[in-house]
This record gives sequence, structure tokens and C-alpha cells, in this order.
Amino acid sequence: MDLAQGFKSARPLVDDDSYNSWPSWSPDSQWISFMSGKETIKGYILKNKISVLTEQIYKVNVHDGTIVQLTHFSKETALGDSTSWSVDGRIAFEYDDDIYSVSASGRNENKLIDLKAVLASGSLWGIDWSPDGSRLTFRGSPRGSSSGQQRIWVVDALGRHIVPVTTGPTDENPSWLDNEHILFERWSKRGEVRVCVVCLPASKVTCLTRGHVDIGPRADASGHTIFFARGDIPKNGTITLFPNTHIYALTLAGGTLESK
Repeated sequence: MDLAQGFKSARPLVDDDSYNSWPSWSPDSQWISFMSGKETIKGYILKNKISVLTEQIYKVNVHDGTIVQLTHFSKETALGDSTSWSVDGRIAFEYDDDIYSVSASGRNENKLIDLKAVLASGSLWGIDWSPDGSRLTFRGSPRGSSSGQQRIWVVDALGRHIVPVTTGPTDENPSWLDNEHILFERWSKRGEVRVCVVCLPASKVTCLTRGHVDIGPRADASGHTIFFARGDIPKNGTITLFPNTHIYALTLAGGTLESK
């Protein structure tokens, strides 16, 4: 979508019946990585289709729509809803509760960070490389905790230091504002979801929005504008999986946030 032209300029890059998730721009803005699940029909029982998904990492060319498969896992492999493209051309993704990476050319597929000793099974989600490629952030629950204790974590690219940087109890969907600040969602029991930011050097969390369901915060390349989807808090306080939302922006001007 061209921001100057608005939503009327939006066009599909991948338009099929597969489950396609979690796009990430390449450093040169020519490609977008994503996770896709292709359905395999195993048979029928009383005319009911029995099928499974096999999930792989792909990339699509922004200009001509060329799709390239990057990973080649065995049939019925399940991956997490994460891809993130680093400045040096590695694409991080979640597999088997750990962080893996594959090169943009589809080679050097390997485990990058082992998290099984740190995180509860099934809680790893939302992997994102820092702008300088030195660290990754993600959402996860501490090993041994309840699944509701969701925090934002940071790990260096070598996996030596894995630390939570928020206390939860329900923090989601992290993305880097710059190399020292991480945007994320903070969910409340009342149904409100705020866009917040954690300053890593100061270990300080500041929430930037309130009074709505604000999800999916992402900064533009300059780090001056934060985009997110906004919806209304349901009257019963229960968040639906896909609430009705519109795209909003917050502009960082002189160190303060202004609505756009």
C-alpha cells in the first residue's frame, strides 16, 4: 500500500488458500518473508476431509510477486507465527519452541537460540530482530509459570544472555522502535489493550495509548512514527480474535507523541 494514496492502493502479494502469516521486510525493501501452511489431504472419513498443514518459510518479491520457498522441513511440520529479517540477511523464525534462522537465499537453516530451558512449552511467539542485528526480542512465559504469565524477552544473537524485560502479566507482540526501545501490547483484564514501550537501559515501561484495543505496534524506518490497529473495547470486556479495527499512527515529535 502506498501511504500517500491510502488504502485504495493496497494490493495482495500472496493470494491463495494457504495460511499465510507474519510478514517481515527485507533490509533492501525488495522482499517480504512470511510463514505459510500448505494443506495436505490425508483422506476422507464419511465424506469429511482429513488434512494436515505443512508449514515452511517463504519470501515474496514486492514488485513482481515471485514466491521463493526458503525452508524444506518434512511433511506435517508446524512452525510458529514469526518471521523477522535481520540487517545481515538472516530470517529468524520459531520451530519446536526454539529460534531458528535461514539465509535469504534459502541456505544455512539452523537453530539459532535454544529456549527450552527458559520458556514454557508453546509460549514462544513474535520474534523480532533489533535494527542492528545484535539482539532479538520475543514473547514468552517463564518455564514453570502459568501460560497467562506472558512477558517480553531479549536475547543476544549468540544466545548467551536471555532476560525478560517486562513483568507482564500479559504482554504481547514486541517490535523494536530502535536499538534501545521495544514496542509491545499490554493487555488488561478489562479488555483494554495499550501500546507500550520499554526502555532497555532504564528498564522502564511507558504506555503510550489507553482506552481502546490497540494492537500490532510497528515503527516506520525512521523510528519517528508508530503505526497500530485500533478497535473499541468490547462491552463485555472479552477480546475477540479479530476485532474491527482501523490503522492509526502516533508521531514522535520533539520527544513527545502526537496523533496523526
